[in-house]
Amino acid sequence: MVDRAEGKLLNREEGNGKPPRLSFPRHDMTATFTAANGVNGITDPELEEPRPAEDGARHLRSSSREILATRKKPLRVATWNVRTLYREGKLENLKREMTRLKINIMGVSETRWTGQGDFYSDGFRVIHSGGNEHQKGVAVVLDKQTAKTVERICYEDERLMLVKLKGKPSNMIIIQVYMPTTSHDKEEIELMYGKIEELLDRETKGRDYTIIMGDWNAVVGEKREGNIVGDYGLGTRNQRGDQLVEFCQRRRMYISNTWFKQEKRRRYTWTKPGNTGRYQIDYILIKSRYWNSVSNCKSYPGADVDSDHNPVVATVGIQLNKSSRKREGRS
Repeated sequence: MVDRAEGKLLNREEGNGKPPRLSFPRHDMTATFTAANGVNGITDPELEEPRPAEDGARHLRSSSREILATRKKPLRVATWNVRTLYREGKLENLKREMTRLKINIMGVSETRWTGQGDFYSDGFRVIHSGGNEHQKGVAVVLDKQTAKTVERICYEDERLMLVKLKGKPSNMIIIQVYMPTTSHDKEEIELMYGKIEELLDRETKGRDYTIIMGDWNAVVGEKREGNIVGDYGLGTRNQRGDQLVEFCQRRRMYISNTWFKQEKRRRYTWTKPGNTGRYQIDYILIKSRYWNSVSNCKSYPGADVDSDHNPVVATVGIQLNKSSRKREGRS
């Protein structure tokens, strides 16, 4: 492994047929944590205890540009670098964890599957994009109900893919990425961001509920950055983190798993070999206009697929509708 370091519902308005709205409690801006060490890592032994994290909380903005209709059951969207699915039993393990954590949509990095595919496995729909070798690879795995809402699939390459889901009032766009590690030069990183922006321009519209998630191999840190990075990142921002923040500024997105008050064990997403440090390098980016649709976002260190990464899970309020298309619209 290459070292990558350097709701609560408001009251329904009776009689008007309107859906409930989401609001979130404020958090304490004065809260401090003293368990961090090094530049980006954590080694405090107390953080190893399997105690439950507190409920997430974040700041309200003064106004919301968009309020989404909510589902009876919130939609849970996750991303996870599983290190490989090209091994017997790994896909079964992933499906078990999705079921246990009640995840509807799972974006996967580093599948190590070749080629492109779209198949069902025990009710889960698995859509993947890879190269010619058993390296890299991305996928989107959908539960039985969510699989019925797929409108379009774009297989870009072994690091990037898009799945469009039919939603109400807006369609949901899921983009899964696997950014190059620090062994790659700056030009490759810039090329990758260029591909993402080209995909956004070609396949998305202004009202789409756009999520871009995956292993970004970047540290955005704990320093607040406008409405992009919240107070609950981890560590100190590096150059890759600067690039990610600049990308979010251009595309008007925010990094959802930095905005919710969580213990640090609920923030780190990657453990350095030898357990010598813990870092937050996997993120779920969401279009800023849908700020109020996310009720929580955190990592799950107890999930296990024999990977050095933890899944990041966001709970969002958006209603998906069954698509009339039958596995069409792929490119």
